[in-house]
Amino acid sequence: MKIIHTLLLVLFALAVSAQAGSSVFDAPSVTMHTDSVVKQLSTLEKTSTRIIRIVQQSPVGGSRYYAARSLNQLLSENSGIYFKNYGNGQLSSISYRGTSAAQTDVLWNGIRLNNPSLGQVDFSLFAVNGMQSVSMSGVAATGNIGAAIQLQSYQQPDSGFVAEGSVTYGSFETTRAGMQAKYGNGKLMGVTAFNYLHSRNNYPFKNSYKPGLPTEHLTHARVSTLSAMQQFTLKANANNNLYASIWLTDAQRQIPPIVSKQMSKETQNDYSIRTLMGWEGVLRKVTIHYSTAWLHNVIDYSNPEINLRSKSTMQAFRNTARLSYRPIGKIIAKLLWDYDLERAIVPAYQVAKLRHVNRWLAGVTYKPVSELQLELQLRQALYDKALSPFSPLLSLIYAQPINADNSVTFFGSAARNFRYPTLNDWYWQPGGNPNLKPEKSWDGELGTRFVHQKKVLLSLEAKGYAKHVTNWIMWLINGVYWQPLNVKKVFSRGAELRMQLSWQHNHWYAGVLINYSYTKATNLTSVTANDNSNGKQLIYVPQHVASTALHVAFRRFFIKATANYTDKVFVTTDNSHSLSRFHLIDIEAGKDFVFWNNEIGFSFKVSNVADAMYQTVLQRPMPGRSFEGTIKFKLQK
Repeated sequence: MKIIHTLLLVLFALAVSAQAGSSVFDAPSVTMHTDSVVKQLSTLEKTSTRIIRIVQQSPVGGSRYYAARSLNQLLSENSGIYFKNYGNGQLSSISYRGTSAAQTDVLWNGIRLNNPSLGQVDFSLFAVNGMQSVSMSGVAATGNIGAAIQLQSYQQPDSGFVAEGSVTYGSFETTRAGMQAKYGNGKLMGVTAFNYLHSRNNYPFKNSYKPGLPTEHLTHARVSTLSAMQQFTLKANANNNLYASIWLTDAQRQIPPIVSKQMSKETQNDYSIRTLMGWEGVLRKVTIHYSTAWLHNVIDYSNPEINLRSKSTMQAFRNTARLSYRPIGKIIAKLLWDYDLERAIVPAYQVAKLRHVNRWLAGVTYKPVSELQLELQLRQALYDKALSPFSPLLSLIYAQPINADNSVTFFGSAARNFRYPTLNDWYWQPGGNPNLKPEKSWDGELGTRFVHQKKVLLSLEAKGYAKHVTNWIMWLINGVYWQPLNVKKVFSRGAELRMQLSWQHNHWYAGVLINYSYTKATNLTSVTANDNSNGKQLIYVPQHVASTALHVAFRRFFIKATANYTDKVFVTTDNSHSLSRFHLIDIEAGKDFVFWNNEIGFSFKVSNVADAMYQTVLQRPMPGRSFEGTIKFKLQK
């Protein structure tokens, strides 16, 4: 932690010393959406077929309310996505459309961040601060069968200076801080951001494993995380930009005991260094984007009760090159090449392991008329010497303006996808299985969106999807140890609904955001001879998830309320045991003040107003009612 503290002081000094330029940056926004089109019809708002878009005047309050939040908090508050949370600030893994955490990719400026050994990421360790946009696609295009979440921190050079952030203190001795500064002179721009979280996490819960449901306090649950990001962008000339970033994360966490256990001494420390450099250039009808990154992750786990200390180091050298060419006005041709060199030093592997991954994509986008866009992608990959399944994707978007104030869009896609085993799946000893086959899936999605924008902005979107997965990898007991096997087939289908309504008049602003998702994800095969999982819902996949956000403001007074409903989730494959459904309500109110073109604001928030006792992972209680106060600021020149 001392190293990162020192680096933070250096980075903040850079931010303060770089107040140059005559104009002011726009306040950063957080953008979330779901598929691949970034084209815009001349009469329609630029948008895509993805799930969410949050901008500065969004119903949930805009980016400054997320300065100190983690990625899982942002996504769960603004979409119908379910996260398995092991506690406040503890491990958080995603479940989307019935897929597992390892089946969802997280990318940073196009670079895949998934751990080579585990195949997944811990969403609680990814800070929103420093990101220009967050987007999500229901279909991954990087060698995976689940979703793809894009974290975009790269942005075009600008001039001016703006710094904003927040500091929060609340229940369970919790302190959160998130700050970001952007500065530049029109040619060279820098962004400095850092996040901090510390919590004792000694919240009360009812112990269902003891008679009378006594109230106890969580023990051994202290969390301290710190992250810092520094980015620079250089506008070399009118057609070429260079950029570089470094992103550091340091997390020290005690692992609390499960409800049925008296105490725990387990700890886990996570350290990450992520560096990235890139070039973006335009040459007549050709646009080229190349980036290279070095990722270094360390997981240091300790359990003195069983005299275990395990320190694993995972590294990846990742490269991506994208080329798009517009031979004529109606056609855009695309080529993509990725190369990854993955290395892992894990005690259970006995020796260090390397893996080379090459991915290729060729695509063409055709727009025969202004209202219609067709896209075809052909994808292939090589993992060491093993060729991946051939993976095509076909998508269609038809957008039709009804009149000056109304428009309707229809979209659909069909794709084949795959996921290769992780390094743990191949090399863990005992149990690693080098004969595993890649998981395969067929995906389909259809949807429509209606937008009205006159006195009010109204957006309605409905989507239906289906996903069929074969060769699903599961770890099963094989004699005296666990081993991964291709044993499961899964059919996931469902629907997602979204409504966004906002209105502004004089000093009044009001907005509502509603999300609902229905997921039916069933196993199509019996995993073992005696199990009863055939035809049953997958574990930790709720059928119904809904969220509502209301934001009302008047003369810089505001009140914001969010409500979330999560259906029960099964914790056994035969669906005989489940975690109860739960409702969560959060309310925040505050006031912003303006002075000399700067802002300062104060707010007070009550989380889990109804004091609901709930779990998203078996025997891992989550916090009840809690309180926090926040100071927000924005300084610009």
